[in-house]
Amino acid sequence: MRSIVTAAMLGAAVLTLACNRTGVGDDNAGNDNVRTETHAGDTTTGTTGGSDTVSHGTDGDARQFAIQMSKHNAAEVEVGRLAQQKGVRADVKEYGAMLVRDHSAKIEKLKQATASHGVTLNMEPPDESESLMKKLQGLSGAEFDREFMSAMVDGHQNMRAMIQGRLDDAKRMTTSKSQLETAVDQWAQEALPGVETHLMKAQQINDVLRNRTNDTR
Repeated sequence: MRSIVTAAMLGAAVLTLACNRTGVGDDNAGNDNVRTETHAGDTTTGTTGGSDTVSHGTDGDARQFAIQMSKHNAAEVEVGRLAQQKGVRADVKEYGAMLVRDHSAKIEKLKQATASHGVTLNMEPPDESESLMKKLQGLSGAEFDREFMSAMVDGHQNMRAMIQGRLDDAKRMTTSKSQLETAVDQWAQEALPGVETHLMKAQQINDVLRNRTNDTR
């Protein structure tokens, strides 16, 4: 089963919170229908069961999706803390606090969902997120606010696509899912509305900042 990914995430993303994800080939050993495909800059492995369906995925796919989600959520927490420190506008600081609160909760729920299935999550943000953090750390004032919120729009669009792609693939499966796949897909279903809320708020604040910039020209 194919998983989608981060960034424009941090822009960018956080966040680009963009993500580079590699599927697990070992889980597909012996499957003549294994194919490698590229989507949104990520390389994953999956199985195909026809032109419009996806056959039973592998625990390796679910495991890789969970690991990448843990990395991207950790990046959101990190950049949210930075926004609380460096943000100038109150709504930017509040947005940063929301990221820390909500994505920390998502990480904990993902841990609970996968702990009994032998999945070790990774809290090290993706390389793209680290690049964004370095960029934002060098900014201040209104410039920080603008770059941060622009990155949040891109990043959450990307994260939404990652999660929605996972759920879309799950709907096309032709056989029953494993316990790990079920747990991961349930987490994705519960996480999606929160990501969409973050995206909507990011777009609202970003629009205000862009309009203020245009007004000063």
